[in-house]
Amino acid sequence: VAGNRVLVPRLAQVHEQTRRDDDAGARDAAQRELTRLYLTSFQALLFFALPVFALAIAGAGVLSLLTRGVFDTHLVHVFVLVLPAWFVFCIADPVINLKMGAGRMGLVLTAHGAMLVLLPLLALAAFAETLPAMRGMAIIAAASGAIVLPCGWLLWRHHRDERLPLAALSPGRVLLAILLAGGSAIFVASRTHSVLALGLGWAGAAACTLVAMRLLPAWSRLRAMLRRAPLPGNAPPADGVLRVLVLHSSAAQYGSDNALAELLCGLKRRLGARFEAIVVLPEDGPLVARLRADGIETVQQPLAVLHRSLSPLFWLRFAWSLWRGSRRLAALARERRVQLVHSNTSHVLNGAAVSRLAGIPHLWHVREMNLWRGRIGRIVAARVARAQEVAFVSNATREVFCAAGHTPARACVLYDGVRTDRFDHGLRDAALRAGWGFGDAHFVIGLVGRIVFWKGQREFIEAAHAVHRACPQARFVIVGSALTPADRAYEAGCRARVDALGLAGALHFAGQSSEVARVMASLDALVLATTQGEPWGLVVLEGMASSLPVVATAAGGPLEMLREGEGLLVPPGDASALAGALIGLVGQPDAAREMGRRARDAVTHRLSIERTLDDAEALYRRVAARGTATDSAGR
Repeated sequence: VAGNRVLVPRLAQVHEQTRRDDDAGARDAAQRELTRLYLTSFQALLFFALPVFALAIAGAGVLSLLTRGVFDTHLVHVFVLVLPAWFVFCIADPVINLKMGAGRMGLVLTAHGAMLVLLPLLALAAFAETLPAMRGMAIIAAASGAIVLPCGWLLWRHHRDERLPLAALSPGRVLLAILLAGGSAIFVASRTHSVLALGLGWAGAAACTLVAMRLLPAWSRLRAMLRRAPLPGNAPPADGVLRVLVLHSSAAQYGSDNALAELLCGLKRRLGARFEAIVVLPEDGPLVARLRADGIETVQQPLAVLHRSLSPLFWLRFAWSLWRGSRRLAALARERRVQLVHSNTSHVLNGAAVSRLAGIPHLWHVREMNLWRGRIGRIVAARVARAQEVAFVSNATREVFCAAGHTPARACVLYDGVRTDRFDHGLRDAALRAGWGFGDAHFVIGLVGRIVFWKGQREFIEAAHAVHRACPQARFVIVGSALTPADRAYEAGCRARVDALGLAGALHFAGQSSEVARVMASLDALVLATTQGEPWGLVVLEGMASSLPVVATAAGGPLEMLREGEGLLVPPGDASALAGALIGLVGQPDAAREMGRRARDAVTHRLSIERTLDDAEALYRRVAARGTATDSAGR
């Protein structure tokens, strides 16, 4: 009833729009919304009915135990008569609501009244002691027909009159699936009077129906169409403010964290009061202070974030964060009139649920390349592909995602950028270099990033040993920290290897630093030593903006950043090749400085934050507009 109070006025409004609007595009958009509202109503009723069935079966089981089976026969008849009728009624009710929206109140009230009166009458008849088993089967068939036939007629009239895209979903095939499910329950009931057996039969029947609906080719086509259809309820506010709810997995200051801060703070500086972002983080950290300093609102609450440690306790917390957290965020989105949800990483899974609950579009930002392996990875990839739009941080991430077997309906590439005015190699900090134990005469090579096995700190150490032997003036610094116990164990192994190679005086572990620009200005060269594809590599851009010569692995994002003369590329995991490239830089400092100058020019002209902001603003507005109008195809 509460749902109908919302659905019916909306249906009436949209139906009237389809009648009066002369614009074919707008009329098509309204028809798609009618279709979406129909399925929304159907799915709500269906998934409401299933737990009702389960509770009814559980209650019948308790009653059977308390009465020692006295009423088992009658309970079986009640289930066999009432539940198929209710199940079919769930299919017809949305169509009845559509007719209500079209103004046919007489038909609506008659159909609703007849069905609602028929259901309790069927229950009373089934419970009557004078109902023999065989005669009961005949009454079951007659009663089911009394409900199925009107419902089928309503569906047929709906398809014939409205000529909606829903016509691709054949009413006959849908009703066939429902009748088969109901028939399986009747068959089970005819073989036994056990309430438990009947319950199992109904559970199987419901499952078969859902599977049948999913397997229908027309249903699959309809689902694909609806993923591109407009969503109701999120019309742009009259004040013209773009409001975005952003979900992120951490509050640290690593690659994705810094990229998000650059993006949102840049849009805030550009648009001012015309842009509002609410960033939801699962924890407190440096990112919170950075965002708030630029006027970005932050909210801290548990999020459903995937981690490498998947213990049973983790899954309990994950399920609670997904269920409870999504509802809280949907309420926040409705209260603040948010126009879209932006999931800034594939590890956060609340975004899809918030989008569905709040009725707003979902933009999923993919920053990972190696998440799609295994069962969990495939499940996450399938969820990502269903978003209204998927933004990949590089073409490499897009190719890897699609190669895993999932192709989004709409996808684009949104490169991260950096502000070149924040990075200036002329601001070399002698005090910082002295803190590392190095002087002006040394050629300092740095690796900046989280300490984790695939970032290649171990390979960097092996290369440093070879470089130091060939070029004694070379010094090395690792900037970053380990977050997990596994990462800390990896760091301990790296430190032990440094001691074993005799590099203790030439290689320094500097820990985590929030002053990235200061660190970059104090280096003479930067290394990205990842052992597998780097999705993008924001640290490479930061080094290029600092006029540093960069040596990066030839996999993933760096292939799209570095062109001839702007940096050096080496195979992933190849310490010897890395050492050779670094020896060349140390031995030719003038050529290294020229390479750094070209790198900064490349960032200024091709990879600046201004280009990122242009693309991001256009993307936000395009996705937000999908709530009210048919959009153009994605890039």
